[in-house]
Amino acid sequence: MTKKLDRRTFVRLAGAGAVASTAGCGSDGSGDGTDTAAATETATATETTTETATETPAAETYEFFDAAQAAVVSTLVDRLLPGSDDRPSATELSVVRYIDRALQREPFYETAHDDRRFQSAYEDGIARLQDTAQQLFDRPVTDLDESEVDDLLSQIQERSAPGWEDIPTPSPVTMTIPSTAFVSLLRDHAVEGYYAQPKYGGNVDLGGWRQARYVGPFIEGYTPDELKPPWKSFDEHEAAKTRPPDLYGEFEGGGES
Repeated sequence: MTKKLDRRTFVRLAGAGAVASTAGCGSDGSGDGTDTAAATETATATETTTETATETPAAETYEFFDAAQAAVVSTLVDRLLPGSDDRPSATELSVVRYIDRALQREPFYETAHDDRRFQSAYEDGIARLQDTAQQLFDRPVTDLDESEVDDLLSQIQERSAPGWEDIPTPSPVTMTIPSTAFVSLLRDHAVEGYYAQPKYGGNVDLGGWRQARYVGPFIEGYTPDELKPPWKSFDEHEAAKTRPPDLYGEFEGGGES
């Protein structure tokens, strides 16, 4: 049985995103040497601007999403998994890139989960969501403030938004998912991208694992000497067993295996 979240619970789970702001300051001079000082400040400012522009990372590129679709998905996942002082946001961990890759990736083996089945759900769901935002707020999703995005998602979750009255529950065995199930599908993909291994496109720099204080998987095997007789008893082996170096690096205050 599927448990429905009420609107208050959904908004509480969405949390509050961190708002970052920047402020600039300038100075001017007077008296002898003003022109020279101003010219020097201008040159310094130009150099700083050039350095900043050089250091700014290139914009994320996608293969499945176009720019408008990616912008909508970015807006939504940052409300589903908002950032804070001690937690990176979904877009900071490249969750959208994870989803973009998942929607095109061939399964690793015949019976593996194939996310390519969800392509039409994303395309149709994003378009439907844009229409709903226009009806409710007279603006597209990307022009809504955080509280309005939360309200939009809440109305969809509680099935009160126009056009979202009948939302089916996505099934892992269903080959196609209707657009009305898009938000639930997006939520699941966002969580996957936040905590999946970085090789799949998300969880940049293990940010999701660090936030969860998870040190990552590891395999503990036996040394060649341990495979030679006389063998230790199980209790002796357990008592002497030590954890191998973690392949992902030790995290400060990380969990134990």
